[in-house]
Amino acid sequence: MKAFCGMRQHPRYAVSSAATIGPGTGRRRGGLPTLCGFSPVSAGRYTIVRFIQLRRAALLAALAGATLPGPAHLSAQSAPPLPFPDSIVLAARTPTPPKADTKKEERWKASAELGLTDQSGSRDLRLFTGGFKASHLKKEAFRLDLSVQSRYGKSEGEVVSRNHYATLAFDLHPERDWSPFVTFEAEHDPFKRLAVRSAGGVGAKYVAFRAPGGNDISISGALLASYRRLTRMEEGDTEPRDQALGRWSLRVKGGTQLPAGATLSHTTFFQPSWDQMGDYLLRSESGLRARITSNLALSVIYEFDRTSLPPAGVSPENRILKTGFIIEF
Repeated sequence: MKAFCGMRQHPRYAVSSAATIGPGTGRRRGGLPTLCGFSPVSAGRYTIVRFIQLRRAALLAALAGATLPGPAHLSAQSAPPLPFPDSIVLAARTPTPPKADTKKEERWKASAELGLTDQSGSRDLRLFTGGFKASHLKKEAFRLDLSVQSRYGKSEGEVVSRNHYATLAFDLHPERDWSPFVTFEAEHDPFKRLAVRSAGGVGAKYVAFRAPGGNDISISGALLASYRRLTRMEEGDTEPRDQALGRWSLRVKGGTQLPAGATLSHTTFFQPSWDQMGDYLLRSESGLRARITSNLALSVIYEFDRTSLPPAGVSPENRILKTGFIIEF
């Protein structure tokens, strides 16, 4: 190919090297004046063809959501360069990207539970139950659950019930079949003569069954360090007030989704002493939760507690049926 003016000619539009130019005329025999080996007609025709090529490439790039390469990349294209110094660049219009979702991803969920029993007539009774729960939602990272439950009741102007119970559980790999966890619980109930009873420890959980929709069954075991401090009944009470011992903790937990947005759950704890299996704590909770709106649900819970060796003057068993509403934030 023939080079002139710092550019190479395209073979389709190049003038044959055998063409002669008349002396002093600047014209090719039988033709028009030439520029860099191109006649004005050939250069104009090439410019139109090249313009159509670039226009077509710009349209295809716009439809594909891409941007046409700039002048620095035109040399890498298969199409030949333009036969004049200033190349034609057609900028394809880049589609406006969709707006990013500015809504923050929720990481925590909190809920409050409220219940009230008011009885009057042959006997006056007012019983208030309340609770608060907070849970970490990013279960693929970890699981952290906090729960606080309170119960307070009066009958004939006298306090007949006062209980506070709190739990904290950290699960390292909740989405796996096996996961280590850390747990802590504390309770205060003067009617059980408990100034405080606390227990904390570490363990492992195994998910025996898991299905979509929150249907699962899990079994866990843990080693706990337990502490109990009793209230005195009278001045002559000689029963030890403080007790510290180790306990095993076995838990079975399950839940299933019912039609119409209802949830059925059950949890049972069995905590015997390390050195005496006859000294144990048993706690069972069965609950039904029916959703009314997106943030409101009806809750019915039945609790059963048993202490095999209760303090003097305290019943070994307690049964509670709670009905209330759960408000999610």
